[in-house]
Amino acid sequence: MMAKKRDWRYWRNLLVFILCMLAIGSVFGVARISYQGTMTYIHPPRAQLLPDDTPARFGIDYREIKLLTQDGVELSAWYTASQNNAVILVAHGYGGARSAMMHALFAYHGYGVISWDARTQGASGGEVSTMGYFETLDVEAALDYTLQQEGVKHIGAFGQSQGAATVIRAAARRS
Repeated sequence: MMAKKRDWRYWRNLLVFILCMLAIGSVFGVARISYQGTMTYIHPPRAQLLPDDTPARFGIDYREIKLLTQDGVELSAWYTASQNNAVILVAHGYGGARSAMMHALFAYHGYGVISWDARTQGASGGEVSTMGYFETLDVEAALDYTLQQEGVKHIGAFGQSQGAATVIRAAARRS
C-alpha cells in the first residue's frame, strides 16, 4: 500500500489548528501573569522595622499605640504628644512601613505626630491591600485617635505616594 498524498487543505487546516492553539496558550499565559501580578500587589511583602528603628533613636519621646479601623483592622502606630497644639498624621507609601526619621522630623519641631503602618504592611494587621481605597479607614482611625488627645487644636497630614492618596481621600470624607 502506498502512503496517501495529502493535499493543500490538510496543511492549511493543520496550520490553522496550530495557530489557534498558540493563541489560546498566549491568552492563558497572559491571564496567569496578570493574576500573579495582581496577587503580588494586593498581598505585598511586609516591610519590617528593625527593633531599634524607632523615634527614640533620634531622641524623641513616643509611645506605641494600637489603632482600630472601622472595618476591624488593628494598626500598629507611634504617637508623640504635641508641644504646639498641632498634630501631624504621617502616612507612608505602598510597600513601606512607618518611618522613625519622618516621625522624628516633625516631632523635633514641636508637632505632635502619629505614624502608623498601613493595613497589610509593617506590624499592622490586614490581609489585602486596596491601593488606598480601604487604607482611607487607616487615616480616619489615626484622625479619630488624634481628636481624642488633649490640647490638640490643629491637625495636619503628610503622606508619601499611596499614603498621600489615602490622606487626600480621607480629607475629602472628613473635614
